[in-house]
Amino acid sequence: MNLAYESLIKKHNINISDLPKDARIGIDGIKKTMNIISVLEKSGKKVGQSVLEKLNANDKWVTREIYDYLEGEETNSDEIPNDLQDIQKEIKEEAKKQEQDPLGLAIDLELSSMKKENIETISFQDLKSKAPKSYSVIFNSYDANEDNGIETSKFSLIETDVETFTLKQK
Repeated sequence: MNLAYESLIKKHNINISDLPKDARIGIDGIKKTMNIISVLEKSGKKVGQSVLEKLNANDKWVTREIYDYLEGEETNSDEIPNDLQDIQKEIKEEAKKQEQDPLGLAIDLELSSMKKENIETISFQDLKSKAPKSYSVIFNSYDANEDNGIETSKFSLIETDVETFTLKQK
């Protein structure tokens, strides 16, 4: 994510320690949030659009604080729009929702393996040998009158024709 405040600091060769307290606190909060997001992404999880929008709003606020500093005036009397602790709480809640059980992880591994083999479509019978756990889950919930398949945080394996499934990576 490109942050406007970073570009502004670089452009004007500003030391963060020279900035007003509010700007420094805002920058610190954004950096902490970005570190949390980075750790989550390394573990295969993603943050929602809401978190990114809040982070963007805080970035705009910090940028306005820096412009005030550069112009020698105080026009930004508002408080930072999104509290760091609220954003971190939302990130943790989203991460919890993305936690997977062992079966979900096993299915992700099977689907990942199929993707690496460039398998885009597969018959229900072939699925039994290529991805037995995925097959079992679909078999146990199969209904000829309903949509059938599996969706994980990384893949979808959806029936697109009678007993033919299409694999897509999200």
